[in-house]
Amino acid sequence: KANRKEADEALLVQIPYVRPMVEAFGLPVLCESGFEADDIIATLVQKRAEMGVEKITIVTSDKDLLQLVGDKVNLLDTLKDKLSGPAEAVEKFGVGPELVADVQGLMGDSSDNIPGVPGIGPKTAGDLVAKLGGLDAIYADLSKVERDTLRAKLEEHREKAFLSRELARLKYDVVWEAIDMTFHPSLHNAADYLRDELEFNTLAARLEKRKGRATGKPDDRKTVWRPVGDMAGAALPVAREGAAKWGDYECVQTAERWQWWLAEARKAGRVAFDTETTGLDPYTAELVGVSLCVGEGKACYVPVKMAAKAGASADLFGPAEASGPHGAQGLDILSDLKALLKDEAVVKIGHNLKYDWLVLARALGITPSDTHDGLQALVRRYEDSMLMSACLDGGRWGHGMDDLVERHLGHKMIAFADVAGKGKSMVTFDKVALEQAVAYAAEDADATWRLADVFAQRLQDEGGEDGKGVRYVYENVERPLLP
Repeated sequence: KANRKEADEALLVQIPYVRPMVEAFGLPVLCESGFEADDIIATLVQKRAEMGVEKITIVTSDKDLLQLVGDKVNLLDTLKDKLSGPAEAVEKFGVGPELVADVQGLMGDSSDNIPGVPGIGPKTAGDLVAKLGGLDAIYADLSKVERDTLRAKLEEHREKAFLSRELARLKYDVVWEAIDMTFHPSLHNAADYLRDELEFNTLAARLEKRKGRATGKPDDRKTVWRPVGDMAGAALPVAREGAAKWGDYECVQTAERWQWWLAEARKAGRVAFDTETTGLDPYTAELVGVSLCVGEGKACYVPVKMAAKAGASADLFGPAEASGPHGAQGLDILSDLKALLKDEAVVKIGHNLKYDWLVLARALGITPSDTHDGLQALVRRYEDSMLMSACLDGGRWGHGMDDLVERHLGHKMIAFADVAGKGKSMVTFDKVALEQAVAYAAEDADATWRLADVFAQRLQDEGGEDGKGVRYVYENVERPLLP
């Protein structure tokens, strides 16, 4: 394999983690210096077959290992989800497994630096071996090769052909010290390795969920409050059993229920909120609805009734009339919402808060020319869970809500495509069925509340002394820049 280019440095630095990762899954690892992995596999397969093992599956996409397939042995290519046996050897090389190395001796393999006989490709090699037998039979009587040019090539490169077959043949003579080759599920601690060594928290959570093991993450906890920074009187989690379930949300469709939710927000001293709109650009998207959360698992969605534009003289940046199921059942809540946002006794929490502010500002008639001052006047006392995450973890991973919820809370969020469709069939949010809209939108507000708990606790624990740590950076540098 001397003709192969050097491995990418980015790959080489990962190799030392492979063996401990495999062992963390409780799988035995067999390593012997001086041998190809193919030869170790071939020897192991032979020994297992001699021991009477009835079924052996080799997980690989390596075509060379088709030499090993038979009644008891198959190859499984997990990338293609394809199982290969003797029939696939014939399909690939034109011969059965016992003659695969002979075909490779004639055709060669540039990836393994096996020369073969120049001018003989896979089709010719396969046909020749299938008709005349292996290399020994072919060279025992070259007169049986009908084409003169082909016969001449074989005569000229006899040594290369036999050398190439030898290089292609798997070895069955690898010797290693006795090793327990049994899979031990009890040693399966891959989740711990992924989380503690590699910091792959999302994968660790998935593994633990499949094993039915509690993750011990914030999704399993209830929260009580201790003051921190601008969330004084409103937010730091202390673990205790019995986290609220996701998904039991309300669609607010009466003024009485809307006033109840406003009262609950003021009673809690904080509210997580999120807007639903017709697009991603806050300068053009129209407000469709608002979701609120006033406690873990305690969230609602409010379709918003928007005023229609009154002809050409209407404010260019004013709201359009909402349509579909949301506008038909929406409430005129903007004045109440504005009062809540300006209430300094209530902390407002968003995720990518700047987007929600800009959308609400347009809905309330704050035009781009006075957006900065208008936003500062519109929202008093606020937190942004996305900004918290970015300050705490920077470039370690992305800070989108769905990824953070799965990483830190072990919960899979409803995807936008699940409610609005994909591609040509995708609709804007105002066309989404109201029941689906409630589940999707209120879950976002609930997730924002829970993420804020997680990150507020981490800012407290990891923030460092005032003026020296990430908590100071968040509270005194990054957060004030939001408007």
